Amino acid sequence: MPDDPSFLPTGCDTILMTPHTWFWVPGMGVRSLAEMITVYHATVGNNCVLELGFATDKTGRIPDDQVERAKQFGDWIRSCYDTPVASASAKAAMVVAIKVPAGRAVDRVLIQEDLAQGQRVRSYVVDATVDGGKTWAQVSNGTAVGHKRIDLLAKPVQGAAAVELRLTITKAVGQVDIPQFAAFAPCPAA
Repeated sequence: MPDDPSFLPTGCDTILMTPHTWFWVPGMGVRSLAEMITVYHATVGNNCVLELGFATDKTGRIPDDQVERAKQFGDWIRSCYDTPVASASAKAAMVVAIKVPAGRAVDRVLIQEDLAQGQRVRSYVVDATVDGGKTWAQVSNGTAVGHKRIDLLAKPVQGAAAVELRLTITKAVGQVDIPQFAAFAPCPAA
């Protein structure tokens, strides 16, 4: 309910184990790293708080395979999202732009809005310069941002010259503050 004065972040709970069960079963496995990456983008990348469940064994211990996969997952998140290729912030702005250095490829953008006054962005578009910076082409769009939105681009954006990415808030209620608009290089494969 985007126009409701209350804001409550969505909690997305899932488990690390397979088969899909909340309780430990002898010989159970863990979800693949590739599957967990998909879960990350579907939850955290869509303004959701990821609540990841573990299944303790009968001794109260978290099995080694779950611990290892959780570590791999955390390592992947840090390797992918710790260092943007380019980023900017803006207060009370409906447009924020960043420049991707020449020769650098980016295949995802991350957008965050300041939620101190509630979720205000109702829709946005992200455009990139093409044809050596002569024209703009839309590379992503959405209907909400919230704490965090990650848009995976259909194809990487890269140019011999610097490429500009532009976030335009197309609909909002009230002043919008964007603490981060960032572009990231393709992440390591799972």
